[in-house]
Amino acid sequence: MTVDQIMIFVLAAPFAGALLLGLFVKRHPWLRWTPALLSAGMFLANLNLYGRVMEDSLTPFPWVSLGSVGTFYLRADPLGIYFSLVICGVGFFALFYAAVFLQRNVSSPSFFVAMLTSLGSCLGVAYAGDLFTLYITFEVLAISSYQLVILDRTPFSMRAGYRYLVLSLMAGLAVLGASLLINANIGTVVFGENPLITEAASWSIGAFYLFLFGFGLKAGMFPLHIWLPDAHASAPAPASAILSGILLKCGAVGLLRILFHVYSPEAQAAGGGMTTLTVLAVASIIVGSLGALMRFELKRLLAYSSIGQMGYILMGLTIKHPMALTAAVFHMSTHAILKSCLFLSAGTLIEASGKKDTRDLEGLAAWLPVTTGAFSVAALGMIGIPPLNGFISKFYLGLGAAGANMKWGLAVLMISSFLNVLYYSPIVVSLLWKKREQPLSIPKERLQLTGLAVGFLALACIIFGLGPLNAPFVAAQKACLWLMGGY
Repeated sequence: MTVDQIMIFVLAAPFAGALLLGLFVKRHPWLRWTPALLSAGMFLANLNLYGRVMEDSLTPFPWVSLGSVGTFYLRADPLGIYFSLVICGVGFFALFYAAVFLQRNVSSPSFFVAMLTSLGSCLGVAYAGDLFTLYITFEVLAISSYQLVILDRTPFSMRAGYRYLVLSLMAGLAVLGASLLINANIGTVVFGENPLITEAASWSIGAFYLFLFGFGLKAGMFPLHIWLPDAHASAPAPASAILSGILLKCGAVGLLRILFHVYSPEAQAAGGGMTTLTVLAVASIIVGSLGALMRFELKRLLAYSSIGQMGYILMGLTIKHPMALTAAVFHMSTHAILKSCLFLSAGTLIEASGKKDTRDLEGLAAWLPVTTGAFSVAALGMIGIPPLNGFISKFYLGLGAAGANMKWGLAVLMISSFLNVLYYSPIVVSLLWKKREQPLSIPKERLQLTGLAVGFLALACIIFGLGPLNAPFVAAQKACLWLMGGY
């Protein structure tokens, strides 16, 4: 198969799987395991693509033409394939967990359909070769992920879903408006070897802020994060793993495309665009960390933590240093692994104890050793304790800030890491060292299977933190070198 054919297969597979499950999973419950197998197959296909894309052309190819309406492009490049591997890898564990977690849930057919279409839309974001394709995949993602938020159909989840959907559609319209401005003034929106906009004008500055609104909202950037805590708190655990681990990164990928394929450095700086992004990135780190510190509902705490963690990625984009950019791209996979491990572990802890408050989860280590161990490893990774992958991200982000003579970046990292300690350590201490007499309300067989998923994710946190020469880090380096034109 050619590179183009593999991309089409990977993009079509989740939507075909969603159709299959929507039609037959109620009559054949065993089909709930097929999404995880499908995600594993897509991961292997992307590995094949990753090995071949360095030799084949990276020129976008038209995948559908609508005559006078326009032509939409896909392309395989190091950044897109790196992100697609993150999508399929984390998606596998979330879908495996979901097959166990939701086996008695009457809404599970619609859940798996929404999960697969969301993953397919994220892959579309990864492979988008022009701004209009990026817009379309964002809109499909908004609608499909909305179904994940409202799965329980409670008044709270419906309100959270409505807010999420409205804001996501607004973000999509902002991206569309900016894309139309560029198309009207430049005549093309297809990503090429050079930035589309090299000289600033009033319309290009306006388009930049529209992009910043649209992609920043999807990334959970302050002050556009208002949809995120309720959406994560209302969604089931495997959906929260996808929303935080993968969906938020779509906003970051969108910003990477804008900063490296649409605007030159000079055009970015015009109108204070990069200064604004820097300020909002730092604000996201601090506000997200403080928000988590003030929350006791476990999933809401993790949601606020995601805001701060996405701030690291955004800050890495604003520091003009290769190490900072590498840290930002590497943190896309790091945060995806860490936060999916935390949310999946949280799902088991909440279901087993019947409690959502972190103060009511004491002593679960004796009953759930694998799950509490995985949660603790991921929490320490979030803090940035070596030798976990979260340390690698923060270490290289700090090196980049120091190399760019931005000492304020080091101060932000130290403050946020201290705040991470303040809200994660009490949970870990309570889980591991306090005693609990109340029995658990979850079958042992389910504990073993869900523990398998979070156990492997925790193991990945350790393996990818033992040294910089690990597969995600190498892939992130190659993506950054390519983005900077030095590949």
